[in-house]
Amino acid sequence: DRDKFLSRIVGIFSEEIVRIWCNNPKSPYENLGRPVLKKTANERGLVLDFTLKSNTDGRVFIAEQKCELQYQNYKYLKLKSLSQLDHHKGEAFTRFRDLAKNPSRYIVTANGKKVHSTGAILIWGSVDENSVNMIKQETGIHDILSLEIIISDLLRWVDPEYQRLINER
Repeated sequence: DRDKFLSRIVGIFSEEIVRIWCNNPKSPYENLGRPVLKKTANERGLVLDFTLKSNTDGRVFIAEQKCELQYQNYKYLKLKSLSQLDHHKGEAFTRFRDLAKNPSRYIVTANGKKVHSTGAILIWGSVDENSVNMIKQETGIHDILSLEIIISDLLRWVDPEYQRLINER
């Protein structure tokens, strides 16, 4: 019961943690806001989690976060295999996976402005570094980030916004 409670708490704040990480000058990415993906201009579109702009080369990536810490007895805590992605069958995640291989198929906006997406980034609770390259190759996902590493970065950077979030919540 305690683990389920902690999992829900982290789930509530996990997107905010990523936003704080992106706001830090040491982060490799800037968050441009929630992306809306459309196949046609007249379509309503689907909203995903983040539009991340690389601070090194300016490329833009659509990011989706999955942070299922305790779900199904910790089955999805650490990303170790491609099959762990298969249980996400919603239309938004399906489009996210297609965008990873075919970014030109989509019209993408962030904060009402059209952006040119060059690919996809997955954010997971924790990742097995030995499996990341295989998953990236199989899916076309540009990068797989770990919430565990993101939190470690914020602690190492002594990020004041992160400290404020922890202290207030």
